[in-house]
Amino acid sequence: MMNRVAMGLAITVFAGAASGQMAGIGRVGVLGGLYSLDVKASDGASSFSSDGTDFSYGLLSGYTVAWESFFADAAFEYQTVPGNDDINEFDRTDVLFSLGAFLPRDFTASAGYRFGWQGDGFFDDEIWTETGPFVGLGFPSFVVATDWTVSTSVAVNFTELEFPNNQTADFFGLSGRAAVSRKGSPHSFGVRVQQFTYDERIEGADVDYEELYAHLFYQFSFLGMGG
Repeated sequence: MMNRVAMGLAITVFAGAASGQMAGIGRVGVLGGLYSLDVKASDGASSFSSDGTDFSYGLLSGYTVAWESFFADAAFEYQTVPGNDDINEFDRTDVLFSLGAFLPRDFTASAGYRFGWQGDGFFDDEIWTETGPFVGLGFPSFVVATDWTVSTSVAVNFTELEFPNNQTADFFGLSGRAAVSRKGSPHSFGVRVQQFTYDERIEGADVDYEELYAHLFYQFSFLGMGG
């Protein structure tokens, strides 16, 4: 989903452009933090549970095109969990496309589609592939100090997992982020939390799966076309 700093830049660029002119905003960044996993499974005769926490880090990028009161966004994210005694090593790749609108009072609304891969390396699906829609809402920014503002947004994911054995599971996700930036600056810092869960019967067992990503991030936004 398009981040609030890029949204603000897009609004600024478009406000100074002629009616109907497009404004392009790009972004690159890094993130790092914690990943936690909690899995419970039972087949009626026996049960299993496992949980653990590990470091997680990765790269963020995206590009947004704004036109009048609307915008389109494409995003690419790559994350690595190095693994430890409780959690296996894996990589996560996400590609997201969304369309949205700038609403009155500095709100934004968007809807899009997520393509995800979890496995060993870029776009590897050794663990699963993930596809499905999401919706997002951005809230008005507020001032916390002279020339410094905080922006926030939330998103809900309704995706489906497909495992290598072709079995599927409904994957529900919630995410929220808050970013701090200085007025007119392309730099932003913030925190993002994502939670994904499914509760399905997999290969004869009832599985309750929950993973959580909690990251700090830095992002640089730059003007593209129309800037």
